[in-house]
Amino acid sequence: MDEATPMPRPVRTARILLWIYIVVMALVAALILFFAGSAPAGVDTSQIYLITGWSAALLVLTAFLTVKLTARRRWARFGLIAIMALNVLGYVANLAAGGGLSLPAIVGLGLAIGVIVHLFRHDSRAYLDQ
Repeated sequence: MDEATPMPRPVRTARILLWIYIVVMALVAALILFFAGSAPAGVDTSQIYLITGWSAALLVLTAFLTVKLTARRRWARFGLIAIMALNVLGYVANLAAGGGLSLPAIVGLGLAIGVIVHLFRHDSRAYLDQ
C-alpha cells in the first residue's frame, strides 16, 4: 500500500474506540481524584494519587500512540496492543481478586478488547506494518 491508501475501516474503528477509552478513563480518574480530595482527615490517599498518576501517564502515552496511528507507525500499533493487553490483564486480575466489575471496568474492558481485535485484523496489519 502506498501513502495515498485510505485508512482501512478496522484502523478507523480502533482509533474511535481508543479516543472513547481515553475520554472515559480520564473522566473516571478525575472523579477518583475529586472524591479522594474530599476524603475525611486522617485517611491516607497517597496510593490513590499514585495509581491515578500512573493511569494518567498511560493515558497520555495511549493518546500519543493513537495520534501516531494516522502516521502509519508500526510501533504505535504494537504499543497500543501491549497497553490494551495490560489493561485487559488488569481488569481480569481485579475480577479474580474479588474486585468485581463496575461500569467503568466493563466499558474499559470492552473497549480494550475491541481495540486489540481491530488492530490484529489483516487490513490493519497491512496498512500499519510497512
